[in-house]
Amino acid sequence: GHQAYWVCPMVRENESEELKLGNELHKAMAQRVSKGIPLPTAFRVYEEYAQAFLERANRLPNPVILVEQKWAINRDYQLVGYFAKDVWFRQTLDAVAISKEAGIGLQWDWKTGKPKNDPLQLLLGAAMLFTQYPELDGMLNEFVWLQHGSRTTARLMRADVPQLWAAVLPEVQKMEHAYNNVMYPAQPNALCGNWCQVESCPHHGL
Repeated sequence: GHQAYWVCPMVRENESEELKLGNELHKAMAQRVSKGIPLPTAFRVYEEYAQAFLERANRLPNPVILVEQKWAINRDYQLVGYFAKDVWFRQTLDAVAISKEAGIGLQWDWKTGKPKNDPLQLLLGAAMLFTQYPELDGMLNEFVWLQHGSRTTARLMRADVPQLWAAVLPEVQKMEHAYNNVMYPAQPNALCGNWCQVESCPHHGL
């Protein structure tokens, strides 16, 4: 299963050097994929991944390439504005290629952290794409772990989307209950040691 995190609405994450670097890398990859702008010298080592995405995308019939797309849905799984009052779920997708003719698409997510065997974020991104594009029947999704030279692949078919949401909803309901009742039980995770801003947590720094 996926990692449970301590939900705490009172803490705003500071932009660390690592986060700033990650944001700059995502922006550079978006410009490279969408506009052909060369990667800055510091990121030139990742050129092979930008090329790999474009090569895969261009194998599709008449591909539409999208970068840094922000989409949102409400509780009825209908598309809404990213900041709509009834927004229920938001997702930002790094690099997407859609072929309406073939009914298939690619979704690649650039990652700068350590590889994790948890494709949930990818699958939810694919679910959003199915909502956005009714012509799609299947999505091939990949985490690209840039600093580790590896990729994690997850496929999703349109017919599997209801089962995916059914698996996710119990965890969402737990989060909603915690938020509505101001109950945030501490859960240890990989961020405790170096990145967590919640100093009052018993797991902080461990």
